[in-house]
Amino acid sequence: MPKQIFAVNPTARVKIRDCQGRVSVYGTDGDQVIVEADETVAHQDGETILIERADDVIVTVPRGVTITMENCDADFRLADLTGLVGLENISGDVVARNISDLLIRELNGDLAATRIAHLKGEGTWNGDVSLRGVEKIEINEIQDDLNIADAGAVTIQTIRGDFSARAIRGALTVQDVHTDISLRDLDGALTIARAHADLIAANVRGAVNITDVEGDAVISFAQVADVNLRADGDVILNFPADVNARVELDAPRGALIVHAEMNVTERAEDRVRGTIGAGGATVRAESTRGDLILRVGEARDARARHSGRPHPAAEFAALGAEFGAEARKMGMEIRRKVRESLVESLGESRGRGHRRHLRHALKHLHADDDVNTETPHEEKPRGPAAGSPERQAILDAIARGEMNVDDAIKKIRGEE
Repeated sequence: MPKQIFAVNPTARVKIRDCQGRVSVYGTDGDQVIVEADETVAHQDGETILIERADDVIVTVPRGVTITMENCDADFRLADLTGLVGLENISGDVVARNISDLLIRELNGDLAATRIAHLKGEGTWNGDVSLRGVEKIEINEIQDDLNIADAGAVTIQTIRGDFSARAIRGALTVQDVHTDISLRDLDGALTIARAHADLIAANVRGAVNITDVEGDAVISFAQVADVNLRADGDVILNFPADVNARVELDAPRGALIVHAEMNVTERAEDRVRGTIGAGGATVRAESTRGDLILRVGEARDARARHSGRPHPAAEFAALGAEFGAEARKMGMEIRRKVRESLVESLGESRGRGHRRHLRHALKHLHADDDVNTETPHEEKPRGPAAGSPERQAILDAIARGEMNVDDAIKKIRGEE
């Protein structure tokens, strides 16, 4: 493949535009820009190297130069660059590693990025995104799935696909997530303005502020800071044994179950107020249409007792796959079915709003099946009455992983 070689200084700029096929850009310690392509596609104008209309090109540059790439229908491979790297209006997949500053505007393709100091996304990204070892993430909108591992601070406006993240050292802030959320090993504060589906988070250490979850929310804490959580579906909170917190819990349309030594200051059928331990962090949680379960000191034991069935957080062992979207969807689907089977089996009405939420979920789950999703006429349950100690014990056993859902449903219905 013919080569064009240009001598440049560290402040040089490289511009790549209107390319097709594959574009590969690699940084080195040299002082030359080397362009390899089948045709002459590059020319020099002062300190700027312009590469246009290339079809498959390999570019080697001094690692500190500024690089811009725009209006390309091509796949990109980028590596070992310490200067600003910018992509704009790209139709193709991007793989990037060892880059200091990466800016992407308008991407139609998948992105896999590893060891990036600062990643900024503007406009809309249409494709799956997998990020590993990114110290700072700022993204406007992702249309498909996002998978993050081993990251610093994360700020995202909109995610329209599934969202999975683990080992996040800084604050994690998301405005709007349209499908399921799976999180694990969060050291910083967690803030989500709106989640349109289910949320599961494990090994959380920072403050939590999640004000609008349309599905279920299950959170296990390694340590407890301030918590402000509101979900339409069921809420399960697992706290460590040494927790110190002031607690405010509300479940106006479902069961409210607390397994902790608590100094209760106010109790009613649908709410409880009190302190656990010496007080300290403020925990406010509400399930507007489902059950709320709070446990102290059992999260780790529950995982150990799960007896061959995957714990809700066990799926995170597979997060190393670059684009594991289908596996994540399957895991979230299984968890959703489990939770909805439980809710459906409880027998008694929680109000028209909760029934509508359940019908919508069932219709989504069985879109390809001949299933009647209308709410059946309610019958008086033959099993333990709502709110009874026996019924609460069954719900609690499910939350701990000591009873499978099928057995629990039979007990609730009085079939055994």
